Amino acid sequence: MSYSILFEPYRFLELANKLVDDKNYDEDCRSRTVVGRAYYSAFLTAYKKMRDLGISLQDVERIHKETIEALQGYDYGLASKLYKLRDYRNDADYHMDVRMSIALARSCLRLSQQIISRIDTLR
Repeated sequence: MSYSILFEPYRFLELANKLVDDKNYDEDCRSRTVVGRAYYSAFLTAYKKMRDLGISLQDVERIHKETIEALQGYDYGLASKLYKLRDYRNDADYHMDVRMSIALARSCLRLSQQIISRIDTLR
């Protein structure tokens, strides 16, 4: 059963890759945005894959946690990486006392790409 979507998550990663080097924006602001888009690209890819594999993910209040837990059943290490990326996204979105650097943003972009590449191999 394939779960069809109108928006492809990789587009968030494309945007994040462009934004990370755009010096027209404040470093902290763009770093936070890049981290968020990197996470959502990986999360939505994982969510779609879990749905395609027949896993029901219905609880909107817990959808991030449920998706990561479902992913653990296929690849625990991959789920751990997505959880780590989620922690960075939470820092970027909710913890204004945590510094977000371009170096961290680039690291999150690489991590997101690694996650997405491995998700594509899950069966």
